[in-house]
Amino acid sequence: MWSVPAPLNVAVPAGSMLREFVRARLPGSMVPHWVEVLAALPQTPNGKVDRKALPAPTAPSGPGTPPRGAAETLVAELWCEV
Repeated sequence: MWSVPAPLNVAVPAGSMLREFVRARLPGSMVPHWVEVLAALPQTPNGKVDRKALPAPTAPSGPGTPPRGAAETLVAELWCEV
C-alpha cells in the first residue's frame, strides 16, 4: 500500500505506527502488510494515478523469504509436497 502525506503541516507516522492505527480500526483482513510513504503519487497527463510509474514495492517479506516459525515451516513443507 502506498501512502502520500497530507499537504498540511502534519507529521506522517512511521509505517509500523500507521499499521497499528489502522489495525485498531479495521478488521485484520483489511490491514495492509506494508506501508510505503511517497512524496506524491505519479500522475498521467489527465490527472489519474499512473500505476506503471509507481516504484516497485519494498515489502518486508515476499517470495523467497524463509519461514518465520513452526506454523509457517509446516505450511511451506505442505506446499512443497503439493
